[in-house]
Amino acid sequence: MHQFMLAVVGLRWRNFTPDFVMDYKKFSKLSGVELKLLAALGVLTQRKLAFKINNHPNFDISHYDRHNMETYFFADEHPFPWDVSFIINVDKEGESIIADDELEDYKTEAAIDDDVEDGEEILSEFLTAKGEIPSSLDRIDGFELHGIEQPLVDNTGKTITFVGGYKAGYSGIDPEGWSVYAFCEVLGIDAFAAEDNMHLGILAEGLAMMLRKDYKLASFMFYCALESFINYRLNSKSDEQRLAEKLKRLVAVTFPGSDLARHPIYTSTIKEFDKLTGLRNSIAHGTKALSVSRQETTARLILVLTLIACVETAIPDFSGLALALNKHDLTHTSTRFWSSWKEVD
Repeated sequence: MHQFMLAVVGLRWRNFTPDFVMDYKKFSKLSGVELKLLAALGVLTQRKLAFKINNHPNFDISHYDRHNMETYFFADEHPFPWDVSFIINVDKEGESIIADDELEDYKTEAAIDDDVEDGEEILSEFLTAKGEIPSSLDRIDGFELHGIEQPLVDNTGKTITFVGGYKAGYSGIDPEGWSVYAFCEVLGIDAFAAEDNMHLGILAEGLAMMLRKDYKLASFMFYCALESFINYRLNSKSDEQRLAEKLKRLVAVTFPGSDLARHPIYTSTIKEFDKLTGLRNSIAHGTKALSVSRQETTARLILVLTLIACVETAIPDFSGLALALNKHDLTHTSTRFWSSWKEVD
């Protein structure tokens, strides 16, 4: 059974007092509701990771001097973590020089398996267990780290690039016995969830378009994700019935014996669904020029996620769904990034 479903089995609208009454407008304005819905559907990943920096200079912009201290600049490219298909945000929380022989101390403090030997893996597991690296060192043996910028993310090439600078002599270019590490929080889409569930993969593509400010195509993809989900649940891909009717059928199947005319989530969202359908048709057929805002696109994301979550959890009302979402914590960094992103158009 779906992990989210297990977390909320038994929750039904009749179990809540009037104090819990919530409508769609209030639900959609809950802090970080988009990210919490993604987390609830098993598609969001939040992790703290360490990246070992290759500080070999970019000699196109750095002057090499074998005999004297010199300022060097580097751009170090890393592939995405193997289980992340799309990155929403990477926040560099710190950096430090760490000696190779210190890694054993980190393993001991965090009770990390003896078989783990790679520095990145050791420090990533330490961050998971402890939350942060307890100290920071920016100079050693004539090497002075001047800092590392916030990383650059390329979701097309699936790379994260760290740019920074330092002052050092010849030996600092290729250090022995120590390395520079950057410590980051990565917010992204789980690769396995996106690969195993077509609708979640389509949803992830829509998110990528939304973050690239292609709001029109993002809205289109969100509709496609909902269509894929409904057809999958009803096994109705070849059925030519209108999607609105399929949605009605799916809600009826999910809540057998219920009066759909009184279903809190279905009745509160069907008009917004009809608007999304109209937008989808206009985009698909090119019937008129369209301008779609960031706010409108995030509203459509919330709509699609809410309808999918309603079916996945069999929770018919916003109060119950909001209570279930509270089981999925967001980090301060993720919440801050998403809030600031939504404020700008």
